[in-house]
Amino acid sequence: MTGDGAAASCYILERQFSTQLDWTTFFVYNRRDHIRLLLTELFFDAEDSDRVESTRGDHVDDHETSDLWVIEGGRLIGHVDLRPLIDVPDVFDPENDEGRIDWSAFDAAVPADLRGPLLGRGEELRLPAVDQDFAAATSDLPTLYPGRRLGYGMNLWMNGELSDEPAAYFTDPDPS
Repeated sequence: MTGDGAAASCYILERQFSTQLDWTTFFVYNRRDHIRLLLTELFFDAEDSDRVESTRGDHVDDHETSDLWVIEGGRLIGHVDLRPLIDVPDVFDPENDEGRIDWSAFDAAVPADLRGPLLGRGEELRLPAVDQDFAAATSDLPTLYPGRRLGYGMNLWMNGELSDEPAAYFTDPDPS
């Protein structure tokens, strides 16, 4: 852990929503397995079946983006568009009544380990070159930085406000 978030490494799962209200959730964690657990819960295994159906509906209707940003030393080193890897159940297609996430493709695209000090609980992520790193990206990160910083865990960006208060309906994949 860095102690202050400086030059930290982490994964950022960014999900932008364009529905009646535009908002973005950022899940900032330091292990690939954390992201795997989040995706599984979001699309398949949440206790609240209405939440799962809503997540799947946004995915099918193209109301959301699902991007994974790989950060090492405070710099963007990789990006994975997760949408093509997520196949949600289709009630109209009996061949696809369960859905799945292509974990083989996920593992091939996402490094298993990050180099450098890892961002940890209670720390804020510094992105010193956010405008340069995300110039060609569809991300809300350049809108946040440098004035605001993401913290480790779940962050919600809505109406110009950033909250790091985790939603009660998400299970933290890193409860330490």
